[in-house]
Amino acid sequence: MSLSSDDKEKLAEIYNELSGGRSDGIGARELAEAVQNANVTFGGMSLQAATAALMRQGDANGDGKIGQEEFLDAMQYDQNANGTKTAGFRQFISHVASTVSPSRKEMKGAKTICWPPPIFIILITIAQISVYAYYANIAECSNVQECPPSFGTPLAFRMCCRHQAWRFISYSFLHASLSHIGFNCVIQLIIGIPLEMKNGSSRMFMLYLMGVIAGALGSSVFDPDSNVVGASGAVYTVMGAWTAELIQNWDTMRYKWVQLLTTLTLTGLDLGSQIYKRYSDTESTVSFAGHFVGFVAGITFGCYILKNVESRKGELYIRWGSISVFVTGLFFAIFWNVFFTYDPKGLCESESTAKCDGDYLVAADITSTPAPGRF
Repeated sequence: MSLSSDDKEKLAEIYNELSGGRSDGIGARELAEAVQNANVTFGGMSLQAATAALMRQGDANGDGKIGQEEFLDAMQYDQNANGTKTAGFRQFISHVASTVSPSRKEMKGAKTICWPPPIFIILITIAQISVYAYYANIAECSNVQECPPSFGTPLAFRMCCRHQAWRFISYSFLHASLSHIGFNCVIQLIIGIPLEMKNGSSRMFMLYLMGVIAGALGSSVFDPDSNVVGASGAVYTVMGAWTAELIQNWDTMRYKWVQLLTTLTLTGLDLGSQIYKRYSDTESTVSFAGHFVGFVAGITFGCYILKNVESRKGELYIRWGSISVFVTGLFFAIFWNVFFTYDPKGLCESESTAKCDGDYLVAADITSTPAPGRF
């Protein structure tokens, strides 16, 4: 039987639990405790006889300990190196894996990865702060805390410059104000670091990248008149991923109801306030479409890419259903940007407002430009 990487990871967790974290392997005493706690009969065999039989099947080199490699071999092959059949050992370990107590499940669900450290979310935050500081430093504004020179840079996302594909990503490094970047950095550090510690930097990178792209695509489809800067699309993706992790690992989560209420309340209040401001305040330029699409992307892509502590059949349907929704929406938005040019005001036909290779806000007539928007 071939073991997948996920199978090996789960078996490694079971091995560590049975060995008590000891580096020398699973001894007879630890194995006997596991047999006793499992509350299973071995055809009327005594505890000592059952333990000895399992030890013979798992201990291939006969040193009285079942090492991790021996443990994995016994779970993968029908016979060990001595020719002893391992069917009974595999059945016992499978039983142990299926009868983990709720408290131990929660301990598994709370497992974090301290090394390598959660470097991605920290580095992306530093990069965003550095870019904001750079533009604030060169800006000729009376108040750098509310100064948007970033809207006119070659990095901002603008509907008239969609042919410059890098803008679908680079806009996330720009921010419109100190409060704007402050909120995004705090939220992505508070939620992103624990997520990265549980799922690893590579998964966190892919999740964040998809959130950035989804935010720009969502804004281009639902709010095409806005020039957009800010990482809120990715931040909302991280918040959506938090919800996705709760969906997948509900049985293994500690304080699950507190976490669920916290993420829904935080998301609902912030998104609701942004929608209210957008439609009640004519001067508001927040592109809430990117927030909402980012949150949906976090749930759908998060259910696929984040680690699932204990997979069940129903959760497999959720996983593949979610990634199907995400991919469908992604391709729809890409084709929309390629083939549908929504520009009722003719802004992209104007020599000033269609400017994509210089300081657009300085060169353009402000009364005729698309509204600067921020995530």
